[in-house]
Amino acid sequence: MTTPTIERLHAGLLALLAERIETDPVILGARVGMGSPALAAELLRETAGFMLDPITAGGDPGLLAQQLTQKVIARVQPLPVTALEDPGREAERARVALARYYSSDFAPALAAATGPADSDWTITRALGPSPGNPLLAVRDAHRLPATVLWELRELASTRIRLLLLTSPEHHLRLHGRDAPFYGLSAYVEMPTLSLVNWSTALVAQLPTEALSELLRATRYRTAITLEILERHFEHDAERPLAFAFFEAIDARNERAREVLSLARSIHELAPRLLLALAAGQAPYAIHAERSDRIALALRRLREHSLIEQPQPRSWQIADPLLAAAINRLSNGESYVELYPEIASSP
Repeated sequence: MTTPTIERLHAGLLALLAERIETDPVILGARVGMGSPALAAELLRETAGFMLDPITAGGDPGLLAQQLTQKVIARVQPLPVTALEDPGREAERARVALARYYSSDFAPALAAATGPADSDWTITRALGPSPGNPLLAVRDAHRLPATVLWELRELASTRIRLLLLTSPEHHLRLHGRDAPFYGLSAYVEMPTLSLVNWSTALVAQLPTEALSELLRATRYRTAITLEILERHFEHDAERPLAFAFFEAIDARNERAREVLSLARSIHELAPRLLLALAAGQAPYAIHAERSDRIALALRRLREHSLIEQPQPRSWQIADPLLAAAINRLSNGESYVELYPEIASSP
């Protein structure tokens, strides 16, 4: 059986987004694992736009502008950026196409694409003339610096369509009374599909009890649930669904190691908090730590979309499968080797 796509499951939302971005900047709120980037990618395929990712750029406005420049240059001509300065007629034709597009900004655009951008090279200049009001989609938009958010607001009011992806917990940073898009944007929250929705989409290919159990385990997250179903139907649909569930956890083992390794750079307490949350423990129960330090570490982990707050004073790792992988690693030698002092902490 072929599993449905996120675009098909959320066809109504996709149509709504396509309509709203024509008139307003749209902020789409969705939890980790719901699949909002897939909806954005589908809109970009239909409208020939660009995706920005503040996390890969480290929140640096210059790097964001550089990444966008590279995407625009790839759209204007077919050669890799590194080949644009080569001798030969093909490279010369590519440079001519870029010069026609960027006009007087040709030289700084080429410089920005191949090396550190000048301090005055912005997203606005990176876009160039960009006819036709292109769509700009931004992942983890709450991670954008304020200067970039205000620049995007200006662009959205004049020459681009804009889709900002964030989590429900962060939408006020973009859409609240003092936020850059207050009074200008529409906020849309990605809905959670019910058991009935899933049963209908799967044409009753799974027992209701098994599907219900899977949805509880994935917290009804669309993309994560589809990932497990694809693994299930790809191999042998007759085997227990749990096999695919644990395979999906296994696929996150390397990610779990990376998160635990990088967590200390977020906050000193972050690895211990991730361990506690993965084990289902309350974070404020960490032994001999001040509550204000724990609160700061939790906020920073949430900023990185690693944890979420489903209700007041309740925290959990945002990806339920990553939580299971971290919990399993915490009892293994690999984790003890990474952080022996944390593993032995009270």
